[in-house]
Amino acid sequence: MDEDEALVDGCYAFMKESGVGYDRFFFDWYGGVASEKRAMQGAAAGMYARESFAAVRRCLEGYLPTRAEALETAYFQGDAPCGMLIDEIEALWDGIAERDDWTGMEAKVAAVRAMGRRMGG
Repeated sequence: MDEDEALVDGCYAFMKESGVGYDRFFFDWYGGVASEKRAMQGAAAGMYARESFAAVRRCLEGYLPTRAEALETAYFQGDAPCGMLIDEIEALWDGIAERDDWTGMEAKVAAVRAMGRRMGG
C-alpha cells in the first residue's frame, strides 16, 4: 500500500470509528499538520487525541500543504466548516415559511459563496 492510500484508508477508518463527519474532519485538517493547533482547539479535539487518530497524524506528516496561505483566510479562521446538513436547512426554511424571514437563508448563501471563493470555485 502506498502512502496516499494509507492516508485515505486511515482517514476513512478514523471518521467511521470516531463519528467525526467529513466536513468537520477536512475543515480541521485542511493543510495537514499545519492545521494541527487549530484542529486541537476545535469541536472535535477530543477525538483527535484518541489513539485511533495517531496513525492518521503520522501519515499527515509526510505531506506539505499546497496552499498554506488558505489557512490565513477568514474561512479557516472560523470555528466550523460551512455545511449543508438537512436539519440546518430545515431550520432556515422554518424562518421563511413561518415569518417570511430570509435573513438566515441570506447568511447561509453568503457563507457558501465565501467557502466557494476560498476553495477556488
